[in-house]
Amino acid sequence: MIRVEAKIGEINALLARVSGATPAALAVGALRGAQHVAGEIRSTLFDVVRGSSQSPLTGRLARSWRERLVVAEDQQATAEAYSDLAYARIQDEGGTITPRVRKYLAIPLVRLPVGKWPRDWPAGALSFVPTRRGGVLVRRAKRGRGEAVYALVRSVRIPAKRYVETAVRKAEPEIPAIMDAAIQGELARGGVR
Repeated sequence: MIRVEAKIGEINALLARVSGATPAALAVGALRGAQHVAGEIRSTLFDVVRGSSQSPLTGRLARSWRERLVVAEDQQATAEAYSDLAYARIQDEGGTITPRVRKYLAIPLVRLPVGKWPRDWPAGALSFVPTRRGGVLVRRAKRGRGEAVYALVRSVRIPAKRYVETAVRKAEPEIPAIMDAAIQGELARGGVR
């Protein structure tokens, strides 16, 4: 015969200690889950770039994704993966970009240093050549021929890449295991006494 004895007072005390450790464990789990999602977003972005004709400079967008704990209170913890780059959303969802300050958007046609725009060139270094859709800025070459450096257009349509949606779908199955590991780790570390 096996006798199972449960002392309600001891069980209630144990549950109180477990619930006291839970907010910290949930916060750790939520943050680790957000780290996992941010990692999947980075990985997905690098896959999107490898599978397209885009420049490897788009790695800046992938590296911009971070995680942060947003709320940790009353048995609830929330964390998020985010990017502070202005173009992260439009790269994901798609849309039309129009100029805010100038008349045209400048699109580099040749490899230039990152962040070098027409306003950064010395006065007279670039010449404007009008076209049907806008224009071209041409740099004078040594032998009299010009080299097109920038295309000038009134708007650009960015297609949706849906990299966040893809990454979340890939990361979702792992989140329960990450949360469970965080809670188990907290309990094993002595979060429950």
